[in-house]
Amino acid sequence: QGRLGFSPVPVPQLNITKMKVPAVIYSMKGEQGVKLATKKFNMSVRKQHLLCRVICAGINPVDAKFLVGDKLPYCASNLGRSAVEGRTVGFDFSGIVVNTPAGCRDFKVGDEVFGILPAGQGTFTPYVHVPIDQVAAKPSSLSFAEASTLPLVGLTTLQALKIDHRLTSSQRLLVIGGSGG
Repeated sequence: QGRLGFSPVPVPQLNITKMKVPAVIYSMKGEQGVKLATKKFNMSVRKQHLLCRVICAGINPVDAKFLVGDKLPYCASNLGRSAVEGRTVGFDFSGIVVNTPAGCRDFKVGDEVFGILPAGQGTFTPYVHVPIDQVAAKPSSLSFAEASTLPLVGLTTLQALKIDHRLTSSQRLLVIGGSGG
């Protein structure tokens, strides 16, 4: 079992509609601003959402920004922190589809996927409801850990290159220091 008390294995189709699950949540009272808590989770399928078992969750600087609130004016920082209090940490995840809505043709139970959740919904929990348009099939060449690091950073990169700088497929791009380290 993992540190959060659940193992990274797919589960069979569940007939449970509501259950308590562990989650890492933002908490001003917790050490480092987060704590492990138990939250109620509705296992029912939502329209246009996949129910996924989280295998890996990615962490990004924005997760800390939610906690610190340093991008807000000083007078609004406490308001910003109170808005995230009790919400589950995380945006990115990789996992396995546990259930799909009626008529879903793109995904089926057992598919390996990766994606991003809207702000405040959180991925540091064993299950997530993810909008179908914010999830993709996990490439078989990537591990779950690798796939969980890509959604937010990938979208940010695409936005910077294609939208902000209008880079086209016929142009070349030199990335200095792109080898890491």
